[in-house]
Amino acid sequence: MRFKTIGVAVVASLAVFGTTQSASAADWLTAKAPTYKSGKVTAKATMLGPQPAGTKLCVSLLVAHPYYPDIEVANKCKTTQAGSVSVTAKVGTCGKYSSYASVKRGSGTSVRKSNPAIYCK
Repeated sequence: MRFKTIGVAVVASLAVFGTTQSASAADWLTAKAPTYKSGKVTAKATMLGPQPAGTKLCVSLLVAHPYYPDIEVANKCKTTQAGSVSVTAKVGTCGKYSSYASVKRGSGTSVRKSNPAIYCK
């Protein structure tokens, strides 16, 4: 019984540490919820570094549509090893906006989407 309990404890701790490691590994790329100021909405993506040379960071401002997937209203990219990129667009009458961040590193791509924010004129 003692070995079974120790085995379960080891498996449980490996599961916890494995989950913690993957969660912290995802923190290098963030898409912040869009902000509103003076009739414009801004989306921002941040990438921690340093990343490999030639890494491309992009951010898109998306607006929700009731019948289709989210629609991209603005996009901006830059090649960098770390930093932020933001894009701004005028607000329509009302909209449910979110930020979408993507990073292209070598042959891999990583993406993040922010929580939505609703803004009206």
